[in-house]
Amino acid sequence: MLDPIVAHVDAARTVIPAVFLDSPQYEDELLNAALGTRVTVKVETANPLLSFKGRAVSYALRKVTAGERVVCASSGNFGQAVAFVGRARGARVRVYAPTPLNPVKRERILAFGAHVVEVTGGGEQARHAAAAAEDALLLVDGVDTALAEGAATIAQELTAAASFDTIVAPVGDGSLISGLACGPAPMHLQHASSGSFRLGAGHAPLPRSSPAQTPTPTHSPPRPAAQT
Repeated sequence: MLDPIVAHVDAARTVIPAVFLDSPQYEDELLNAALGTRVTVKVETANPLLSFKGRAVSYALRKVTAGERVVCASSGNFGQAVAFVGRARGARVRVYAPTPLNPVKRERILAFGAHVVEVTGGGEQARHAAAAAEDALLLVDGVDTALAEGAATIAQELTAAASFDTIVAPVGDGSLISGLACGPAPMHLQHASSGSFRLGAGHAPLPRSSPAQTPTPTHSPPRPAAQT
């Protein structure tokens, strides 16, 4: 699990383009009734990248200059974000993608001005290929703390509107989960699974630099909850 710095979240908001900030959030009455608790939904697909990763990458690449080379490994959303943000900053972006690559995502990465290198094998092979690139800035999802600090703006927006016992979101490579655990009034990671996790105020945080565990998720509905 990454260790984002709360003080950097405000700085991230000054760098992240407005199109990625203040995403829609609303209380869903049908989910309230189905789960027996109040549920707030935050929509992170209403932007040019159709994901939250524009927040994360915009902050992580804030110091990139025109002409600089940036590389990453990705099979989709992260590569699109690096391509989109890199183009905005005048950088030259190369995305190493494992085969087979979703053709729609490939076209979107290309449309944002990046060069796609398809690597035979899985994600590990693509990551090795990206790491071997010379004279380039390597951005690794789930490793660069700035990615989590950019994603933490989601938690900032949520907690500005209400307080929550639980936040449910995809775990992925770790940038989102770490960012959501960071905010103006930080909530601590209590539970993680391959698809969701629980952040419970008042629970002890994981030790620094320790990996997040992924036990079988519980099914008792907490209250209130936010879903992103």
